[in-house]
Amino acid sequence: MQVLPIVSMPINADSDTLQDKSSSAKDKKATKSTSNSAIKIKVDDIRALQPFIYQGGQGMRICVLDHAEQMTVAAANALLKTLEEPQAQVHLFLISDTPAQLLPTIKSRVQQLALQTIEPAVAIDYVTKALGHTINREAVSKMAIEQLIQLANGAPLAAVALAQAPWYSKRALWLTTWQALRSGKRSSVAASDYWQKQLSIKEFIQLSERMLLDIKRICLGLNELQTDINLSEALASYQPDALNLEVFGDSLQQTKVALQQNVQEKFAYDKLMQELACL
Repeated sequence: MQVLPIVSMPINADSDTLQDKSSSAKDKKATKSTSNSAIKIKVDDIRALQPFIYQGGQGMRICVLDHAEQMTVAAANALLKTLEEPQAQVHLFLISDTPAQLLPTIKSRVQQLALQTIEPAVAIDYVTKALGHTINREAVSKMAIEQLIQLANGAPLAAVALAQAPWYSKRALWLTTWQALRSGKRSSVAASDYWQKQLSIKEFIQLSERMLLDIKRICLGLNELQTDINLSEALASYQPDALNLEVFGDSLQQTKVALQQNVQEKFAYDKLMQELACL
């Protein structure tokens, strides 16, 4: 089995060129040790699959893309061309813990198989009881519970963790900060100093990723998943283009890597606020 740094490469069912077991085990171990949050599937990774998919000859060919939600927009568009022109005896498996993050154009061209699906009524009942009918000491409505479950892709435990995350109650504040930065009403330095007192840089990155996902949905003409913060209204007069969204998303990923290299949180915060002002 051949392994790319990010994308799990195809397995040719008829190939006699499998690597020896020790090498394969080593590749698998290295792949598993990679943090999901640091993974990014780029367009070059998808292009690397093309020769295998379109090669001649007979025999089944299988391509597995793990963490498919980590594809960049360019990578997803490159994969889309392959999905639109399926080859005989070629099977592509997209694995994702958060399928809501996949582009709708990708999801519409694949068969979706949900594992261990939980009935919505059961999920709502569990989350409501687990939270004690409150989020951050405030009464929570059924609509808010349903939103949590939707954001968590139907997983009750993930929905509870989401509600209890320090950043979840600060989504509207993130939106206000972004608008203030973009309009020049607040400097990136002032915003950085403020947010350093609110959340850790890792929590701010999680918040930003959540907001970025819904911004992308609205820019694609889809409804936002977070209906409690009026995001679509805020984007009515201005919508960032796809390039700026990808640049900011890449900056979030690069910041995660930098933090693993002991970069100071203040420096990371300052840089992210400058990037957010340009979004």
